Amino acid sequence: MAGEYRTVTIDSIQLEMEDVAAGVVLRTVERMEQANKTLKDQIAELNKAQGSHTADVAELKKQLDTKDGQIAVLQKQVTDAQLTPQKMDEMVRNRMEIVGRASKILGSSFVTDGKTDIEIRRAVCTAKIGDAAVRAMNDDAINGAFSALTVASVNDGSRILATSFTPNTQPHNAHDAASIAYEERNKWLRDAHRQRPGMQQ
Repeated sequence: MAGEYRTVTIDSIQLEMEDVAAGVVLRTVERMEQANKTLKDQIAELNKAQGSHTADVAELKKQLDTKDGQIAVLQKQVTDAQLTPQKMDEMVRNRMEIVGRASKILGSSFVTDGKTDIEIRRAVCTAKIGDAAVRAMNDDAINGAFSALTVASVNDGSRILATSFTPNTQPHNAHDAASIAYEERNKWLRDAHRQRPGMQQ
């Protein structure tokens, strides 16, 4: 006895087949379509993941390039920071100049051991213009103030040193007590040998 027939449409094609066969065909087509959809979804996820990985790789490359630049700068800084005999000589000269200028204002009792250059400069500025003013100054301002405050003492020291060994042929100002004192000292040094016992007067 023949079974019932029904029309099945597959890929826009109508087929006339028995009901049982039609059921089998339709279930098979449905499973294939589901499998095809799943495959498409997987492909889409892979493409998305690949795009994400590409972006990740690009970001990592950017970070690596940045680090390479930073390393190059650090290497240059290390090279520049290496002490050479010339740099050591310059550091010693600069330190001695700062200590010498500070000592003319703060006195030889001022302890510079363990103090940085800027700490010494701040101490000089504090002694001359007060702690309140110095607290409001940054390091650049302190450097400028130190130079201004100590240039006079350096010039005075040079003048005193020169007059100690150079005869003064100019008439003294009657009120220049310091010049008179140095002139008397120089005269005493010139005539000291004549005052020794046994020396000809």
